[in-house]
Amino acid sequence: MPDCDSDRELGGPERPEGSNVISTVIDLRHPRYAVEALRWYASLTRIVGVPATDLRLHVVGDGGSPIVEYLRSRGVVVREIPSFDPRHPPCNKIGGALSLCEEGWDGLCVLTDSDVAFFEDPRAISIPDDHVGMRPVDIERPELRVLSDIFAVAGVDETRVLATGWQPGGWTLAGNGNGGFYLIPAAILADVSREWGRWATWLLDRELLPRVGERVMCVDQVAMALALADLGIGVTDLDAKWNLPTHIPASDPPIPAMVHYHTNVSETGEILSPGVPAVDSLVAKANEAVDEVLRECPGAAPIAPATDGRRTITLAGAGGLTEQPELISAYLSDVGGTAGPLLVIVADDYDLHRVERRVRDAMVSVGVDPDDCPDMVIVPPSADVASLQPRALLTDSPGCELATDLPRWRAGAVVRR
Repeated sequence: MPDCDSDRELGGPERPEGSNVISTVIDLRHPRYAVEALRWYASLTRIVGVPATDLRLHVVGDGGSPIVEYLRSRGVVVREIPSFDPRHPPCNKIGGALSLCEEGWDGLCVLTDSDVAFFEDPRAISIPDDHVGMRPVDIERPELRVLSDIFAVAGVDETRVLATGWQPGGWTLAGNGNGGFYLIPAAILADVSREWGRWATWLLDRELLPRVGERVMCVDQVAMALALADLGIGVTDLDAKWNLPTHIPASDPPIPAMVHYHTNVSETGEILSPGVPAVDSLVAKANEAVDEVLRECPGAAPIAPATDGRRTITLAGAGGLTEQPELISAYLSDVGGTAGPLLVIVADDYDLHRVERRVRDAMVSVGVDPDDCPDMVIVPPSADVASLQPRALLTDSPGCELATDLPRWRAGAVVRR
């Protein structure tokens, strides 16, 4: 396959308006995503100055939405698409890419998740016409050895090895990028989208990727890596300022051109700042833009976080919660005075709603770990966390894990109110 070893310089000559499209996909069966689309639109139009007619909103699911109708009225092109595969909802972004192929674009197609906010114009990024641009994954997910095994089973030659974005000593293969932001030239969009979908289905039909409960991890991202390698299409590694996560602690992050906030929002729906002044000022600018748009959006419900208005805490700790007593102390301090015995539970986001129904009256906090899974963490006001035995509650929820079984939690803790 062709050599893909060069990092490209960002911020090349700006492409003419109208020859490029920025697209996202939302699932209307989950109200959170319509709100995210509003933030996406507000940042792109009010901060960056992208014409609404250059935006594409692909919608999965039936039912009206005041937010979607508002975006349509402002010029955003809204297109309904079917679910790509119910086994892995993040693959719906493949359906959005396939839908774009029908429009005959001749410039650059920017594919994004909905939980992002922009501060610079992604249409200005210059990449070769035979490359796809992306930011390498932040952590080694899946592990490099797992990726290598998958490429071997698929009969596809491995791409170059490169460092992960945020995990010291972590490695991955080129093409395994954070799926929240892809740049795909229109000339190769049809081929990439077709093979992306084919490899996603191939992965879903096999037990090759790790699971968290019923969910197979990383399908859409690994499918993209396989598709590009199989097609011989190069990868342009984007700078860290594009697709900067706000939910992973970092002491010296770059000034972002785009933030990926995941579920890191306040009780009133504002994007939470990571506590770094240069980033915080831009996040505040995004929140102001959203407020402006909300005042123009009739019938839109007040923005609420994915946690249904409960206190949101972002907690991270290496090796599991009980091995980090200072982090437990931070949790307990924040929920001190809560009456009644509680448990410590971490539930993958696909199983969150099932566990939440069983313990709704006891739930006092929700955590988000650094792998983009909004996880429920229920803590007691007493300090004896290690003695808790919540396995009985989890026996019929296979997507749940004990906090002590989560090595993916990383060092550092941030408590939000």
